Amino acid sequence: MSKNKAIEHLEEAKRLSPVAVAGHPPQGNVYYQLAKLHEEAGDGEKAIARMVELARFAAEDPECRQRIVRYALEVKKDPRMALKYLDELMYIQPFEPQFHKHLARAALETGEHDIAIRENTILLGFPDANPRQVRLGLAKSYLAKGEK
Repeated sequence: MSKNKAIEHLEEAKRLSPVAVAGHPPQGNVYYQLAKLHEEAGDGEKAIARMVELARFAAEDPECRQRIVRYALEVKKDPRMALKYLDELMYIQPFEPQFHKHLARAALETGEHDIAIRENTILLGFPDANPRQVRLGLAKSYLAKGEK
């Protein structure tokens, strides 16, 4: 019951001043606190909704976007949703290979073949990338686009 009361008061604080309660670090941020409480209550959808709200104005916060991407790819199986937040992550952390890998996959699954080609080409420059997988991704993208 006390968690429900906490959620109620945190939601009201967020409603009253959505930007002010989004301070850093994440554990002091009302959106992260709400997400944690919703996750503990088994409501992943509400937890991600708080991250989506936060992403609207926390332009330099990669963590909320990473959570959204994980949820979109692993739980919701929604590559279009993942694509949007992966694109935003590229402006925050452009040198993270995992983001490029996920973006290439999401782009291919949503028919954004030029993005998939671009991202797989970028992945070829990362020393830890598996060149066989990247080349297969490029081949799939070009074939799907209609180029041989």
